[in-house]
Amino acid sequence: MNIFQVFYFRKLKKRLCNILDAFIELKVFNSAVRNVTFDLDPKVHFKLNSFINHLFSLFEKFIVQNINKELFYNFITFFIYHQVANNNIFWNRIETEVDLTNKKTLIDFNSQKRDYYYLFLDELKKLDNYNFHLRTILRNTL
Repeated sequence: MNIFQVFYFRKLKKRLCNILDAFIELKVFNSAVRNVTFDLDPKVHFKLNSFINHLFSLFEKFIVQNINKELFYNFITFFIYHQVANNNIFWNRIETEVDLTNKKTLIDFNSQKRDYYYLFLDELKKLDNYNFHLRTILRNTL
């Protein structure tokens, strides 16, 4: 990775840690998730979906209830899709299964991203006091 990618993924990791703190306060994760060390190196995973599944599997064992698994999976997929759509220069080493330079496929990709966002919101609304934490999550995502 070049120096810009190193800084970008360091910033991305910090954002993800802030988001995990919000999920801990929502009682989606137990507090032991703070001790997880993870490396965001997309070169290890050659496809976007395998990268998303890797991130999900790192945190899956810390999810408090089974109903929260779908919530977090939808969020992490939306989060990574959003990063790819907005910063595709940093994701050029991963096959995104989508040609992001083609306008039609980019529209389809953004449509999928939006679908995961709405699925995430539907699951989040089932939790108590989600409005305050939603702002924290979205501030660190967008």
